[in-house]
Amino acid sequence: MKGLDIYKAKVGAYRANHTEEETKKHVEDVLRAEWQDAVYGIAKNYQESVATVAGDAAAVKKYYMTQKGREKELKDKTKADIMKEIWAELAKLTDKPVPPLDDEILAELAQEPAIIEGQFNHNWGTADKLYKSEAVSPFGEKYLLGIFETMEESEKAFLAWNEEYEKAREQLKVERDQWGQQEQA
Repeated sequence: MKGLDIYKAKVGAYRANHTEEETKKHVEDVLRAEWQDAVYGIAKNYQESVATVAGDAAAVKKYYMTQKGREKELKDKTKADIMKEIWAELAKLTDKPVPPLDDEILAELAQEPAIIEGQFNHNWGTADKLYKSEAVSPFGEKYLLGIFETMEESEKAFLAWNEEYEKAREQLKVERDQWGQQEQA
């Protein structure tokens, strides 16, 4: 049931047992205040939700921004080196001794580089605005061509895809014509 329907139902229920003048007074004094409180509560919840989402997005962006300019520093390091640095800082921050790191875990982490291609300094975490390039075939099939930082990159990806699509379509037409000629021969 919608809010206005609830309001009308309350007015109708009150009107059934009271005079028109009493109903008008009740609507002005009680129901109008209820309605205003409800609208205020909805608006307040909306604003709080928007602020929470914006704050979370800013925190994620801030995290990814810490990677900016650190590629040279982290290039030759492994995840084990990073873990050791974090562990040393943890002891300073907690003012308590931390247990030693497990040698097996460190050996496993030593096999992985600190910078994994495609995950470091990713534009999904740093860009203010991203553009999705998508193509739809004549048969309704959708193809995600990529997520880009600029509109120009997005358009370029679509044009490249479209060029390949047109070439494939022409090739298919040639193959179909050849097959038709073979069938008639």
